[in-house]
Amino acid sequence: MKKKWFILLLTLLNVMFLMNCTQPDSQPLSQNAEYELALLPAQSSGLGFLNIQVIRESPFFNMVEDNLEENPFYSEDYQEFMDATGLDIRKDITEIYFCLIPGESKDKPEMFALIKGNYDPQKMTEYILQKSDDDEVVPVPHGEHTLYQLDDENIAFCFADNTRLILGSADQLRSWLDKSGKRKESKISQELQRRIKDVRYKGEAWVSMDAQGFIESMMQEMDRHAEEGRFDALRSLQYLNASAKFDEKLSFHGMSQFSDKEKAKLFHDALKGFIATAKLSMSQDRKAVDVLNKIHTDLKGDKIIIDLKMSKEDVERLSKKKEELAIQ
Repeated sequence: MKKKWFILLLTLLNVMFLMNCTQPDSQPLSQNAEYELALLPAQSSGLGFLNIQVIRESPFFNMVEDNLEENPFYSEDYQEFMDATGLDIRKDITEIYFCLIPGESKDKPEMFALIKGNYDPQKMTEYILQKSDDDEVVPVPHGEHTLYQLDDENIAFCFADNTRLILGSADQLRSWLDKSGKRKESKISQELQRRIKDVRYKGEAWVSMDAQGFIESMMQEMDRHAEEGRFDALRSLQYLNASAKFDEKLSFHGMSQFSDKEKAKLFHDALKGFIATAKLSMSQDRKAVDVLNKIHTDLKGDKIIIDLKMSKEDVERLSKKKEELAIQ
């Protein structure tokens, strides 16, 4: 009897070991992230996070800045902004949390954002008010804080303290301020919390969201290109997770769930066809084709998985070849 239990236990341990080897564990959320996410609006249909401080230390941060067509960080206006506020966005912003909230119409969700950094709230608000026309930015008191409502827009901002700036509708800001400082369990839906657990890289950049809030407007844009009908199955996308890790290489993991297996297969076939066409258009550049070979897709029932790991040189090579991609 003991021998049977020993064999059963040994078999179970072997299965667990193999699962861990074949499926990398998703990273856990930090305690700080759990606290910040718990304060976000309960009705959120999507959440995202950017650890700017960590991404800034990777070789990819400078690459993005260098590729901006018009770099706003090297202008007289930006220098004036830094001198007046003491804020350098390139160095002083540390983290961004954001969420999508269902709006009045299905395809126009509202957004709430928490931007963590090093601020001088007084200098910032004085500069904004000075640069704004009369009544364009309206101060609205709320307890110990002041909300600044933007005229003709359903958006306001508020400095909760010298490290946290919040943006969203005035009602969302008031709710966040009332909850801030009180450690509470997240009111975000259990389904969205479950999806967040499946996000692989939680420390640097990730997003998990219901696709129905934006897929229609995205498809309308794609419909302008006749051949993009091959991506019609995208309309059945239910939700997606995407995350990235930045060090010497960019690691990306994405998962999209469709309404059924058939729609998932249709889109997976279209995706593989697009990658194959891209390789063909770059056939004269073997190194560029090798980079595209680093994009791995997998179909698992009603889900599509995308994984890749690329160096800075890989991303730069694809960026230079983007005009050759057969997207038009």
